Amino acid sequence: MDHLLEGLCERLSLKEREEDGLLLEESSVEEMIVRGEKCLIFKLMTVKHFNKEALKSTMKKGKEKVKREGPWSFDRHLVITKDVMGLQQVHQVAMKEALFWVRIYDLLVMVRNANVGKTIGSALGRVIEVDLENDDLAESEYMRVRVCFDISKPLSRGKNVCVGSPFPIWVRFSYEMMPTFCYLRGILGHNHKDCEM
Repeated sequence: MDHLLEGLCERLSLKEREEDGLLLEESSVEEMIVRGEKCLIFKLMTVKHFNKEALKSTMKKGKEKVKREGPWSFDRHLVITKDVMGLQQVHQVAMKEALFWVRIYDLLVMVRNANVGKTIGSALGRVIEVDLENDDLAESEYMRVRVCFDISKPLSRGKNVCVGSPFPIWVRFSYEMMPTFCYLRGILGHNHKDCEM
């Protein structure tokens, strides 16, 4: 089958009409380029059918609000958002990162500071923020870190952390507002019932 397809592709050639380029006048796209600077695209992480109009209606909350209050979900499925300038084709935009608040449990009380939060958070992804007031110690039973993840990789349940001794302690992670998640593979986008594993 692959050899047949390769043969057909080799014989395929562009027609003259396809090779000729079109020139769009700047004046006809100027307004759209300005609007493109406010562009936010989104992708729904699901293999199931969904109501596209309902999704569009849900996401019309304003770009900054969507970015600030995420992660967003629709029908319990993750919605990935991405800022774009509007001068890209949709297939050129990488849609594989999402922001989550991560709760870090079981840390020693005296090391619940911003530096430790950044260090542990950076083991998960790119740290955006550590939720501490006045760079103080986290006073609740957990510490919160906002992290940008590569969602194509499995999420971590926790990490061994050495604090001043060779004996590690296990700190566990909890992800806030977690959408549909596969507990078999540790990834987002489908649940264990729909997993092909």
